[in-house]
Amino acid sequence: MENKHSLPSRTLTVSVGLTTITPNSDFTCAHLIKEADDLLYKAKNKGKDALCVSDLAFI
Repeated sequence: MENKHSLPSRTLTVSVGLTTITPNSDFTCAHLIKEADDLLYKAKNKGKDALCVSDLAFI
């Protein structure tokens, strides 16, 4: 996406951390948010336009 007014770059990029969970007593909302946040930073460390995904049901 073009971003004409951005000084560092003329292109807007997105990094995303995405996780899913099947509701159960082993995981809380805090677990879900923490996992998504960790994945977001993992995606950012990969570079621009990155997506990191997990499913907490399989952990």
